[in-house]
Amino acid sequence: RAETLAASAPELRGAILVDLGAALREAGSLDASGSTLADAVETATQAGDRRAAARARLERAFTQMHSWQGLEGIPDVADEVLPVLTELGDDEGLVRAWSLSGWAEYVHCRISAAESKLERALASLEQATDRRQERGIFTWLAKANVDGPRRADEAIARLGELRARLG
Repeated sequence: RAETLAASAPELRGAILVDLGAALREAGSLDASGSTLADAVETATQAGDRRAAARARLERAFTQMHSWQGLEGIPDVADEVLPVLTELGDDEGLVRAWSLSGWAEYVHCRISAAESKLERALASLEQATDRRQERGIFTWLAKANVDGPRRADEAIARLGELRARLG
């Protein structure tokens, strides 16, 4: 159905493919997700749709992480798309970019850096209309708190703060 819609509205094709690629990843179809998102990057770039191209690159990086293809280049993707998304005022895209950057830091055991970037994701989320990522960000912040350099009493207090913020 998404392919039919994309064919009927070529100017939206890149953005539609981004959503389709992300949905395929969430459904566990990682190969299909990767190829759809590669097509999304190419389609959006050719159409001059900077927002869709940036989001496609982000979602392709998330698919790369989910399919155990390594982390090579993932922090670079986030760093490269952040200025574009900031310029475009794309809060949802900024949430994804900061989350990707934070998760990459966490996996590299740079817990303080991860926490800082995940806090930036939360700050962007406060401006965003789509709040579906909220619990995931709080989960990673809690993990960073437990695994990071805080003393136990500070970590316990921080978990209380996170719980209160989550509501």
